[in-house]
Amino acid sequence: MSGWRLKPRLALCLADFEVLRVIRNECREYMTNFQGEITEGQQEAYFHSYDSYRTRHYIYSYRGEDVAFSVIRTTDSGTEAIVTFGIAEKWRGQGLGWDLCKMALMAAGLPIVGDRFVSNKRVAIIDDTCGYRAIGPPNEDGIEPVECPWPPPFVEMQTQQQVYDEIVRYHRYGEKES
Repeated sequence: MSGWRLKPRLALCLADFEVLRVIRNECREYMTNFQGEITEGQQEAYFHSYDSYRTRHYIYSYRGEDVAFSVIRTTDSGTEAIVTFGIAEKWRGQGLGWDLCKMALMAAGLPIVGDRFVSNKRVAIIDDTCGYRAIGPPNEDGIEPVECPWPPPFVEMQTQQQVYDEIVRYHRYGEKES
């Protein structure tokens, strides 16, 4: 996990959720489910009602600015996770998507199930490189189901315990041990 440019933090307070809302709204046209704009009131209601045992929200900073988010939800079965992520518009096209995708996959710690727009070629390239694969044909809206194994291919050389230890170390101290 060397060379991360993004620094993650767990969103824990309403102010963090407001940062997440602003970035998410910039990315909403790429969301495969609800694409509407989320209001401050809706976000506050969500903050007070979400299941914090099954859902984690991360904000990622780059050069001291909050630039991206991820939401990791464990499925009802507890054996898979759903990951949603996005990058603020002014920071797109700078290669941060690779880091964001990999860091979100690492934080999930479970196989991923989800979907993506077939037309979003940037996301498809990042997803495919990180280990996602399509598991069915696109629907009428151009959304295809995808999955990613655990551990993802880019960490298969490490044991799961090493990956876990590195995630914990990174999230606690914000840096990789040399």
